[in-house]
Amino acid sequence: MSIQQAQAIGLSPLPNFGASDFVNSDFDALESHMRRCERSRDRMASVRLALEMFHSVASARIVTTGAVFATCALVLLAIA
Repeated sequence: MSIQQAQAIGLSPLPNFGASDFVNSDFDALESHMRRCERSRDRMASVRLALEMFHSVASARIVTTGAVFATCALVLLAIA
């Protein structure tokens, strides 16, 4: 049976392998991207960007930052 004959009677010549799942996830990814683009154009975008940048810097070093603050506090208590 040729590909044209299979398509004419409604058969898929290749297995599906969940192709509709890939399409749905692509649409979800596109929707998420479009929402992020829309949010990046509002009037608070620069504030949001600054907060996100601060969060990315601080969260990566939160344990180290906390240890430095605790050490400084202990040193100040020891001096006083």
